Amino acid sequence: MRTDHNWQIRTLSDALALGYHPNLAVLLREAGYQTGLFGKWHLHVEPEGFDEYRYLCGAHEQGTYRDPEFAEKRRSKNVHTDYVTDIITEMALEWLRGRDPNRPFFMMCHHKAPHDFWDYPRRHEHLFDGIEIPVLDSLFEDKSHRSVATRTMSQDPWRAQRA
Repeated sequence: MRTDHNWQIRTLSDALALGYHPNLAVLLREAGYQTGLFGKWHLHVEPEGFDEYRYLCGAHEQGTYRDPEFAEKRRSKNVHTDYVTDIITEMALEWLRGRDPNRPFFMMCHHKAPHDFWDYPRRHEHLFDGIEIPVLDSLFEDKSHRSVATRTMSQDPWRAQRA
């Protein structure tokens, strides 16, 4: 079995080698599945094995929360206007609605929202007004004993720049 280390991928900066067959999408597509990928893709090469894909690019291939740019199969890069989770969700749903319902499918939907800056769509600006939400002690944990990536993150979880 090949793991990330076998492929020499150890960080988000490492690129997947071209012609990285086989992968799950390639195998399922060869078996007659319709395949799609929407959202994050940190492998620095075009996805293989997908009938359709649209993945975040720009901002060091992380994308942005608002008005993100996507690389799209058989199209140029495009900026989509809105909040990233809404855009990715709609792309995935659009693909699901347009697929052949008589064939099996495999779809990867990778949302950006789990990343920090904890940004949200403007429609949720006042969602929790008047509601007290307890702050856990671990929110401001001393991360000096953690990994390099975790130690270099800001200790201030509310550092997001609101547009």
